[in-house]
Amino acid sequence: MDRKVLWLAIALGTDMGLRPGHVTKRDGPKSDAHCIKAKEGTLLFGKDGLEGSVEGGEACREFMLQNPGEWRSKVWAVDIVILTSKRTDRGSYEGTAKRISVDTDVEKMFILYLGEWFLFGGAKVNDDLVTRFAPTGGGRLTRKVLTKQTLNNGIKEVARMFGLPPHRFSGKSMRKGYASHGKQCSMDRDSLRDRAGWSENSTMIERKYAFSLDRGILGAAKDEEGKW
Repeated sequence: MDRKVLWLAIALGTDMGLRPGHVTKRDGPKSDAHCIKAKEGTLLFGKDGLEGSVEGGEACREFMLQNPGEWRSKVWAVDIVILTSKRTDRGSYEGTAKRISVDTDVEKMFILYLGEWFLFGGAKVNDDLVTRFAPTGGGRLTRKVLTKQTLNNGIKEVARMFGLPPHRFSGKSMRKGYASHGKQCSMDRDSLRDRAGWSENSTMIERKYAFSLDRGILGAAKDEEGKW
């Protein structure tokens, strides 16, 4: 898969405290089928006549082709529906829309990258968000979807870039990173739980996910030489 969509998946997962399965394809018949679908990402527009919302998929791609220069300057947010239940019956999931607005340069870059992915990848409404249809010759297209292994490898690569031991990182680091940084930034407990889909009375954040960053990203102190 393309490095840009790998960045998108990691950014989305860390911002919302997602499980790896939210941004990767279903693996095996008994795996959780809660990967975000293209239609569950909705771009919001609101400037100079280009107003309203467009859900991901064919309609989103057509909209961008019709407004090639305008959509980038007039998009102001994206709503992502996160399915918070682990049950494999998709109809029983609790779906809650989470919003990312262009409040910072990084968030704006994420939203633009996501829009460009809809335009480039060719995902249909019911395809996984990270689907891409790639030409393979003879006019045929091959459907490619981000896998958990590719996601894990990408996160390990980021760890190496920062001089951290890659074996300590995986797709689950997105959820831990979200909880740890949210806590450090004084995000209240209810907001932390709500955004990442933990239940109202859950204590999982404190027990398993939120590490003290004063002790290091890994939740463990550095040694005397400053190494992890």
